[in-house]
Amino acid sequence: MAGASLVSGARDRVDARGCEHRFTVEWLPGAPDLLEVAREHAGEAPLFYFENPEAREAMVGVGVSHAVCTSGPRRFESASAEALGVLARAVDGGCGDAAGSPAPGVDVGPRFVGGFAFSAADHGAAAWREFPSCAMFLPQRLWLRCDQGYWLVTSTACDAGRRWTAHDAGPVAPVDARAGDSEVVDRERWSARVGKVLSMVAEGGVEKVVLSRHRSLAGERAGGTDGDGRREVAGDVADVVGRLRAARPGCHTFWVAPGTTHFFGSSPELLLRCRSSVVETQAVAGTIRRGKSVDEDRRLGTRLIRSAKNLREQRAVTRAIESALRPVAASMSVADMPELLALPEAYHLLTPITARLREPAGALELASILHPTPAVCGAPRDAAYTLLESEEAGRGWYTGGVGWLGPGGDGTFAVALRSALTDGASTTLFAGAGIVEGSDADAEFDETELKMGAIGRQLQAAGGARES
Repeated sequence: MAGASLVSGARDRVDARGCEHRFTVEWLPGAPDLLEVAREHAGEAPLFYFENPEAREAMVGVGVSHAVCTSGPRRFESASAEALGVLARAVDGGCGDAAGSPAPGVDVGPRFVGGFAFSAADHGAAAWREFPSCAMFLPQRLWLRCDQGYWLVTSTACDAGRRWTAHDAGPVAPVDARAGDSEVVDRERWSARVGKVLSMVAEGGVEKVVLSRHRSLAGERAGGTDGDGRREVAGDVADVVGRLRAARPGCHTFWVAPGTTHFFGSSPELLLRCRSSVVETQAVAGTIRRGKSVDEDRRLGTRLIRSAKNLREQRAVTRAIESALRPVAASMSVADMPELLALPEAYHLLTPITARLREPAGALELASILHPTPAVCGAPRDAAYTLLESEEAGRGWYTGGVGWLGPGGDGTFAVALRSALTDGASTTLFAGAGIVEGSDADAEFDETELKMGAIGRQLQAAGGARES
């Protein structure tokens, strides 16, 4: 939750350790399925997979050449400074296949991959013990897909970067009240929480708060910390991730496995895409289920785009993002009216936003300005964030971000939504809903059930989990 002043100059700072990595780029013939590459290397840690089929972007990272783990109010700036310093000092060791060298201007080379939590603090929740507040790593092997083809980037390791590995072994407790990390919110408890927020809205303390809830499922596997156990759980996750990718080709499907736990999902929301000082982002808010027939589906979409309550919620998100970007933007383009974002489970309202920066800034630095958006936190942001920090410390990386950072600061981060956390023995689904004036507690509860169903249905289809 940082202001624009934190961006200026951050990308010029470098890691004082001065480590140097050598990398090579190898062109890969054919069209390998990078999810299958991830499955093949699922016994290794950390593992990172990120794909948007419609955007023709995919990557898999395995092994640590250099890791950056940060927390606190300047977590993004610190991580960005160290990562960009490492990338700036990386030495090109040549191309493994000269005939397959990338064309000039094609973005093929080493990248840091990873993500961050909703909160700037490391709360120490047991379920999220392998996921620091912000964790990015330079993979030893990085498979990339872009418009120009498929590539393997191999980077040497160093001893300077901290390792991103499991803190300890053993099964991870599910995120529930019994584990002490958070609470399973039933309708009664949910209604009480919604009522509290609506009172704050009526008193003028907040305009919107995004409350979240979660549900734990019992896994079919006991998991385990040995190599076979990790591979078995990873295989189950790969099956679910494959189903998500097929069902949601316009989304960013992700899978992050630092050790024995796996965080995965299929996010419909782009936090930001940064390319050559041009930033693309989205204001997403407002939800309605999909119809069971073509006519019903059309009526529901029309109802959403005409809903005063949902349009009010969506405008609040748009205004907040505009306000956050305005101090660093030389120009900005914001669509006059939201459009419908169609997902298998729901429609949302989406407003595309594009800004050209006054001065260059990296994707992680820009995340410090945009995160958390009102779509996952609320408005005013500080008031909503303070409330959620006290009531929802178990969010972890849910509603945080997952993505990558390249040389010069280019990168992409998706908001970590429609997601789940598993160790094989248990799986926790997450979902949230924006509470504004006019919100109905039962309707918002049903919305969270709808969102959790996006992952839950694929888990059940893959046979990976059951109600606990």
